[in-house]
Amino acid sequence: MCLESLPCFSFNLAAFPDNNDKLLCEHLPSDKYNNSEKFIPSNAFHHFSTWSPCSAVVCGNNGKCVALYNENSYVCLCKEGFTGRNCETDIDECASSTSSPCQNSGTCINVIGAFQCQCLEGFIGARCEIVAPECASYITLDARDRSVHYIGKKKCDNNLTAEWYRFQGEAGRQMATTCLPTHRCNTDLTGWMNGSHPNVEDGIVKRQVCFHGYENCCYKTTTIDVRSCGAYFVYRLNKFSHCKTRYCGTG
Repeated sequence: MCLESLPCFSFNLAAFPDNNDKLLCEHLPSDKYNNSEKFIPSNAFHHFSTWSPCSAVVCGNNGKCVALYNENSYVCLCKEGFTGRNCETDIDECASSTSSPCQNSGTCINVIGAFQCQCLEGFIGARCEIVAPECASYITLDARDRSVHYIGKKKCDNNLTAEWYRFQGEAGRQMATTCLPTHRCNTDLTGWMNGSHPNVEDGIVKRQVCFHGYENCCYKTTTIDVRSCGAYFVYRLNKFSHCKTRYCGTG
């Protein structure tokens, strides 16, 4: 009767007879492949499923199998980024010769099930769609004596204006994130960021900067803003009146 009824994908048979010594049979328009959100377990019935074309099918990469009973066949509903009979093929989103998912001249890089955009300076976002002013306009810190490898104790960052800065050149690629010995980067109290660098999607985050002195890695502290611009980081630094203290670069 279930096979002759549409739609009937499974049926329940009562575990115990009723008062007339009959077993209640219930046709269901659902099973684990079809309308599964309506499929509710019950201890009052024994459950039976009709054979499904999906029984012997594995849809790859978390695809979902949908049975086509009239055709004795199936289709796999693939997750975004995959295609093929069984969702076995990764789609190369970067292969189109007419359009790229990356905006503003970003470079598309295909990865399994998705893509990544390598953005030009000044642009961020999954598709390089966001123009971040601080990523396009910043002050460069590239002095050799700002590197963690430079030993000295002469300079102080008491003349910095509250602007966005980027470490480059011989100063390094980014601010140091581990406690440094004193008298590095040409200052007495060496400044390092107490925390990890953010990802692009994190936007602008707050971080504590510690200055090492008198055998205390955080003898003095201040709070700065940090943003990932994809290929580099920018920092909104504050001048520090206590001398001699300095923000140190590494990498």
